[in-house]
Amino acid sequence: VTDGLQEKCLIGLLDKKEESFHRFEKYFGWKPRDGEQADCRDRWLNWNWGNKHSHPLVEQGSVVWDLLYKKNELDMRLYDFALDLFSQQASLFPDSVE
Repeated sequence: VTDGLQEKCLIGLLDKKEESFHRFEKYFGWKPRDGEQADCRDRWLNWNWGNKHSHPLVEQGSVVWDLLYKKNELDMRLYDFALDLFSQQASLFPDSVE
């Protein structure tokens, strides 16, 4: 799975949505056709992406964190790989805003 991500995917992260969308625009050659599209893009990027239902924050390294990590270990390993890959892919976008 990680080989497929590395070779075939451009990684975007919600907590870095502006940088992610900037990369998508560069990679796919996306440009707003008019002011309305530019405004829509700006609203989307600056929209508060809060969860629909609030959830308590879990401190990394806590007992709860460790239990959740174990239960979701493969997902967490994949996410950690994607985080690293996101950082590596920054070299593809020298004018990055990261």
